[in-house]
Amino acid sequence: GPQLPPELLGLGSYGHSFFARASGLPSESAPWPQVQPSMLAKIGTSSCAGQGLKGRGVFRSPSLCFWQPPRLPPLTRLSPNAYADRLRGLVIPTPENLKYEGSQSSVMLREFASRCERATDLHFPPLSAQLRSLRTLTHGAPLRNGDYFCTRHSNLGGAVQVAFHLLTGSSDVPASDEVLAATHRALKRIVCDCHRCHVAELTLPLLLLDLGASESSLPYALAQRRAENAMRALKGALTELADELAPSEQPGLQVLNLVLPLSCSHSINAGLASVAETTLTFIRHSFQCV
Repeated sequence: GPQLPPELLGLGSYGHSFFARASGLPSESAPWPQVQPSMLAKIGTSSCAGQGLKGRGVFRSPSLCFWQPPRLPPLTRLSPNAYADRLRGLVIPTPENLKYEGSQSSVMLREFASRCERATDLHFPPLSAQLRSLRTLTHGAPLRNGDYFCTRHSNLGGAVQVAFHLLTGSSDVPASDEVLAATHRALKRIVCDCHRCHVAELTLPLLLLDLGASESSLPYALAQRRAENAMRALKGALTELADELAPSEQPGLQVLNLVLPLSCSHSINAGLASVAETTLTFIRHSFQCV
């Protein structure tokens, strides 16, 4: 139990505000009675018990119930949407040759940074501070294609709490339909991280390319093959996670949102062949879907 100092116990506690008498709690107007040896000798005798303790000084060990309750600081009301009902993650493909902030950063990262700057993050450092810390830590060993790092956020209205910044190939090289083995391994690690950290929902750009010209300029055939290769890599990551789970264990990652370029919706509206339709067909044949 708690260790109380000697002056708060027994005779040493007499006369303090946490001392209680049988005649009532102490008050400023009524002084404390003088301690008389005869009174101490009589306490506990039958005659004293018969007369009661009214008006007599009684010594008791102090108890927490006689102390004033602590004055807690006022509660800080946080936004109910800071974390929502479950954690959500976002994969941000970033070309490895681009800086992580400033006008030369990737299109998707610039858009993400602008949204982070709209509200102050009261729990985690700002995105710019997290990126500066990353550059300091990786100064001697720069990150390369297939590496990724995470930033945490609580100021995005519950939409995203963690961002996985996945480094992809250089933006100076035209995109191809191939998804590198390093990206395959990165997807497996991201899926496992989501499971271990209880990130229940993950949003993933299916082509694993930065938004803008590198994504929308892909020809249909090239984009279709790249989407299928990305789906194969994602299926391999999910299969590896399922193999590691116990028979009665549920995966922490429960929802995957696959995002395709805006041009895919334009193709559907125009009645043209779309990567969205071919991707849906691939999912139905490759995954256990109802």
